[in-house]
Amino acid sequence: MKNGGFVGADGYDVLALSYAEYGDFDTAVEKQLKAIDLFKRGKYLRNSVTKNHMEKYSKQLELFKKGKAWNEQL
Repeated sequence: MKNGGFVGADGYDVLALSYAEYGDFDTAVEKQLKAIDLFKRGKYLRNSVTKNHMEKYSKQLELFKKGKAWNEQL
């Protein structure tokens, strides 16, 4: 991993999506909360991350808490 193993908010978001897709919603919630925490602290890898990502992260978190994957929203 580059950056000495650092995974930013965007990385934890992808992990959360993956766990939810697999059906492990407890871990998805845990990873999404970490993504939100890192986002609030300005810790993300891509320069294109914006405040819209925070809205998406929050919506995903609510779905994961209900036992739903993000793709079920589509």
